[in-house]
Amino acid sequence: MISDNVNSYEGSLNVMWLEFECEEVFSEQRPIPDNATWMLLRGAYVATVGRQFSSIGYGTIGADGVLVRVKVDYVPGKGRGVFALEDMPEEGTHVWDALYTARFPSAIEYRRFLASIPEDLACDVLIWSYVERSNYKDPSSSRVSLDLDACSFMNNIMDNLEDQNLANNYRMTRHIWAGEELIVNYEEFVEEGGWEHFGLADYQ
Repeated sequence: MISDNVNSYEGSLNVMWLEFECEEVFSEQRPIPDNATWMLLRGAYVATVGRQFSSIGYGTIGADGVLVRVKVDYVPGKGRGVFALEDMPEEGTHVWDALYTARFPSAIEYRRFLASIPEDLACDVLIWSYVERSNYKDPSSSRVSLDLDACSFMNNIMDNLEDQNLANNYRMTRHIWAGEELIVNYEEFVEEGGWEHFGLADYQ
C-alpha cells in the first residue's frame, strides 16, 4: 500500500518511489515483460478506472499496439530499449498506435492503480508514466498516461536530434535498419510541469 489512504492526493512521485523501494528494485536488471505481465497491468488498469472510463478496449486486452516487427532488449547505459527486427525503408511508416495507452483522469485513479499491482511493477510504472495534454489550449485536458506495451521501452534522444528516428506520432522520420534502436523525443508529447497539475510533483 503506498499510503494509509490511497484515495488521497497526498504523496509525490518521489515519496512513492521511496515507499516502493524502487532504488533497490532497479539495482538489478529488470526483466522484459511477457504478454502475461502486460495483461495483468491492463486488467488492473481497467479494474481501477472501470470499463466505461477505460482508454483500453477490454476485448483486445491481450494484443499489442506495435505495428511492425520489433524486439525489446537491453541497452548499455539505458536499461531496456526497442529494436527493429527488419529494415523499414519507407519514411512515414506508422510503427505504433496508442491502443493500449492507459489514461488516468486524476491522481486518485493513478495511485489506486499503483497500489493494486506488485511493487516491482509499480516501480516500472513510475518510470514509464508521463503527463500529456490532448488539447494544448485547455490545461484541464491533461492526463497521466502509461503505454502498456513495448512502447514504454522506446528511449528518449540522448544528445542530438540525429538519434531520433520516430516523430511524436510514431511515424518514421527516415529509413530504419534492422537491429537499429527506435528513438523518440519525449519533449514532443510530454507536458512540461504536468505532474504539478496532478499534485504529484515534489515541489508545488
